[in-house]
Amino acid sequence: MAGGQEPAPAAAKAPDFSTGFQQLISLGLPPLKDAEWITASANENGDDYELREVLEGLKGGGWKMQVEGKATFLGMGAVDLSEPADTGGSGGGGLLGNLFGGGSKKKGKAGDLIADATKLIANLNNAGKSEKLRENIEYRADSLGKLLIFAAQLHQTGHPEEANRLATAVFSLGASPETVIDTAVNQLAARDLNRVTEAFFTSHDWTAYDRDLKSLIARYSRGWDHLLAAQMLQPVVAKRAANQPAPKPELRGIPLKPEALAALEATLQVGKATIDDEALNAFARENQIDPSYLKNPRYRQQLIEMMTQSGGSRSTAALWLIQNPPAADATNPWDQLKRLNMDALPALAAVAADDTLTYSRNNRGGGSRYFSSSESPAERAVKAYRDMDRPLTRGELACQLIESTLPGTGNETREADTLAQAALEFWKTNRNKSRLELIQVFLADGSEQQKFIALDVLATMPDKTARTAFEAQVLADNQALSSLDAVTTYLTLHKAEAKEFFSRFSTALKSQAEGVDLDRIRNGYQIRRDGGLDKFLRKLSILVGGESPRKLVLDLAKAEKTDAQQIRTVGEALAKSSPAEFIALYLEAAASSKRAETSSAFLQMLLTSDHPEQEEKPDAPKPLPPAHIPYWKTLLANDSTLPDGGTLRNVAATTMERMLQGEEFQATYFESYRLDSAATDAVMVARALERVEGKEPGPFPNATQVSAARMNDLVGQAKAAKPEDIPALVKGWSLAEKLAFKAWRTDPANKDMIPASMIASRKRVLPPEDGPRNPAAAKASETLTSLGIPPGTTLDADRLLSLVDKLAAEAKTRSGLLVSFYGSDGLDTGFTTQVLPCFDPDSKKSAAFAMATYSMYTVSSLFESGSDSSTPPEGMVLVNFGSSSGRSQHLTWTLANGTVTAPADTTPLRNAMTALDQPDAQTLYLMISVLHREDTAKAANLRRALNSEGDTDDSE
Repeated sequence: MAGGQEPAPAAAKAPDFSTGFQQLISLGLPPLKDAEWITASANENGDDYELREVLEGLKGGGWKMQVEGKATFLGMGAVDLSEPADTGGSGGGGLLGNLFGGGSKKKGKAGDLIADATKLIANLNNAGKSEKLRENIEYRADSLGKLLIFAAQLHQTGHPEEANRLATAVFSLGASPETVIDTAVNQLAARDLNRVTEAFFTSHDWTAYDRDLKSLIARYSRGWDHLLAAQMLQPVVAKRAANQPAPKPELRGIPLKPEALAALEATLQVGKATIDDEALNAFARENQIDPSYLKNPRYRQQLIEMMTQSGGSRSTAALWLIQNPPAADATNPWDQLKRLNMDALPALAAVAADDTLTYSRNNRGGGSRYFSSSESPAERAVKAYRDMDRPLTRGELACQLIESTLPGTGNETREADTLAQAALEFWKTNRNKSRLELIQVFLADGSEQQKFIALDVLATMPDKTARTAFEAQVLADNQALSSLDAVTTYLTLHKAEAKEFFSRFSTALKSQAEGVDLDRIRNGYQIRRDGGLDKFLRKLSILVGGESPRKLVLDLAKAEKTDAQQIRTVGEALAKSSPAEFIALYLEAAASSKRAETSSAFLQMLLTSDHPEQEEKPDAPKPLPPAHIPYWKTLLANDSTLPDGGTLRNVAATTMERMLQGEEFQATYFESYRLDSAATDAVMVARALERVEGKEPGPFPNATQVSAARMNDLVGQAKAAKPEDIPALVKGWSLAEKLAFKAWRTDPANKDMIPASMIASRKRVLPPEDGPRNPAAAKASETLTSLGIPPGTTLDADRLLSLVDKLAAEAKTRSGLLVSFYGSDGLDTGFTTQVLPCFDPDSKKSAAFAMATYSMYTVSSLFESGSDSSTPPEGMVLVNFGSSSGRSQHLTWTLANGTVTAPADTTPLRNAMTALDQPDAQTLYLMISVLHREDTAKAANLRRALNSEGDTDDSE
């Protein structure tokens, strides 16, 4: 059906699949009695390109029902119930998100199930709509299985005709009916296996686990891609259920240490690993996780959960043979084995082939369903078993430890007997070597990664022999350029004693770096980030006392131009070598500088640098050191305006509060700042002024300070106000009252009590305000009026789409314009507006300039991607939008030969706007960027110039 025309309905009646549907339902599809089909009004779409076209035009996303008095949601084609989340929730929401059982799972309005089913069937029968789905149909079976489950859901809800027609349409797409049925069955089997697995890791009941696995194997005798893997797992589970003793660890001719035997026995018991800082840092390094995340309590807890999920077995730092051993009181038996150092290797070799299951979890994540066509069923089963979510055997864990520490081992999988033999050979050859000698073995024979780790370890060893070996290693055979991290560690530890080595290292580094592309070498970004080789070495020279930190810092404070890059670079080095001096000196520099921008850069460094005096959450706010108070007083008296529109006084007050309160205070600060930046700044300054006078401020404003009676009064005020009066009303509330109202507004229990005036107010366009976002508010208002959306306008979906059409049609004259709308965070006062002509030099004063240039650069790259088109566009408009907790989406409009072409489907954007009519709608943002083809180079150059200045904060 070329041209996208839908065919006429087929005259023939669809076959009756009732028996098959009943069989599928009997496997465990959730019951749908009294379920209500509801619309999908999520703020974001999924990214399953196979189903995107055939789901166009559907309004519904699944069923809402009550189970045991609790609201639940079942997505279209999903096999598991879930609790409805807040509007616009994270995790791939929208229609497709619900289809896959994820996403926002919103409580939408009642929908038309028959209309949606009919539309879906028509789309599937439309050759144009289903073209992508039909391509390489063998790879689309999962999507077809979900559609077949939706057909069964139609049958469950009393619509057999639509169910049969949908199944017929799915079977006609090209995949064999057996394949489609199998993928539907596999979803149910995977769900049930996940439930069984979670139950075991909660209860640790081997008997129940054995029983449940047998039940699954009997129920899903076909269609389950992990059937053979489950059949491999069940017998070894049965051994544990029957309390069969594990094989005794032993090696012919090699006695095992009693401590090793005790630890091996303990690996079969239930135990919880103790995750210390060293183990956590090692885990972060192994998994390439930025160590700074460990300072955030939420991220830190997530990492701990990742480690303890596997029973602590994954706290196996690479090269544990040469790294510092775990703590003497470590309770994790694998850590106890690592403390035995070389004597652990025979013990690990002795159990390498042991198939006794432990309580440690295989965190590979369930494995992939994709297999090579050349693999036999047995090979596929082994692959699925290796990757499935299940308990690990003692042998597998032993092999992991062996693989992580033998020289030259990479990511390839080696058989247990091969690894055991390699471990014994290494032990026999090297068991009497010192730690230094073992390090040299890895430096000579290890993989590239192992060599880096070995050099890092060597850099931390304090004895003279090790220091001599380290310096010789770095200075030999062009190693200087690849040793930046280790050298920084070495200089930090040995300071002035390493001054002569630093001189030779600097000479070698300059020689080796000449003509080298820093992007192609390990950690070359460090040199580039610090502003070049000379500045990088200047930073390191501070560590060895080669340059006076005080002179260097105060020279930066006096400079006519702010060198933020060097301020950061020097600060990083000083924070490592002398934390106390760093804080005092950077405060002094901030207070003495005549440039507010320079002072701000020094203050920012006090928050972003890594130094021992930082704390996540101190037991109590720290007092101000008396020597620092004069500097703070000077800074708090300085109300100079910064380039982003803020003031130095506000930056100083915020810096002081966050330094004294610890990093955990950051979340409190930002929540308050997003609600009312001016009020938050005023509170910060007032608290800082109290502190410099020796007084201790009271509690920071928070929702609990507002009584229930006052909260009822605030709600009553909002109900009585007109929509246009809501902004002024809310502005008059205190900061604590705004925080309290947001908490009330976002509580699901209050959804039906949110005032209608606030629901209407949230779509109103607020006048641009003078400030960091709009340096020229009056001009911004004129631009909005010329676009047909003067302040006070209600911005609904139709008006928004008309605005984008107008911007696309006027791309030549509007090129470089960014128009943004930001919903108020939980207060429903309306859309804050930002109008930024990026090519206007004055726009650089805006706090959003970096983000705007990034957006324009993105549009310029879209021109390049469409350059092969027969009618290349003259202009483009990119619309980015999303909720405060959801994923960003974008749509693109083009202008070619004077004609504006909108996206084929603007439903996601319409849905995002319509969602604002829901009482509990989340905050929405919209960013509209306009660019003409003639200005693509200008947009790219603008971004590159900003990058070269080191000012690329796109975090808005």
